[in-house]
Amino acid sequence: MGFVRLPRFAACLAVAAASVCTMLHLTGCDRRLASYYPLAVGNEWHFVTTYADTGEVKRHVERIRGRKEKTFFFEHGETIIHMTGSGLVNANGVFILRYPFRQGYTWEQSGIRLVYSGVGVTVTVPAGTFTECVEVTWYSTKDDRDYVSKCTYAPNVGPVKYEYYAINEAGQSVPLMESVLEKFVERG
Repeated sequence: MGFVRLPRFAACLAVAAASVCTMLHLTGCDRRLASYYPLAVGNEWHFVTTYADTGEVKRHVERIRGRKEKTFFFEHGETIIHMTGSGLVNANGVFILRYPFRQGYTWEQSGIRLVYSGVGVTVTVPAGTFTECVEVTWYSTKDDRDYVSKCTYAPNVGPVKYEYYAINEAGQSVPLMESVLEKFVERG
């Protein structure tokens, strides 16, 4: 299986997905759900992203720089989100985490199908080994091409791994990028 060149929109979508997954609002959120994305001004998530088509490696930091009422502001200028009684919602109105945490639980919004593809999983990334993680897989289509994104969240840390794939004509997943947590700094 060969790698495909990451299309511009896919690169933007991948960065947006990582940013959107990073920007949450937890006010009023159940403690268990809130633990999967601890938000406080000053918290930082340091990621290393590898692009499969070029092997290029980039580092970036998602940092909460401020909060106004129920909205958190991240350093890169995007804002987000709000929390409902049943989950965490991104700026596009899509639940990125929601109840119940159950393997196979599926929901659809804005043309995206999301499913808990892993509950209670263990993930190892440069920042360490994390247990009791939840993995959310996003299925989407753009320009008649199918894509799969996987976001893995660890309790008391938040996002620890993002994976992004294109689905080729044979129905196989072709890696486009992977972003893993290198360090989490809790300052709030």
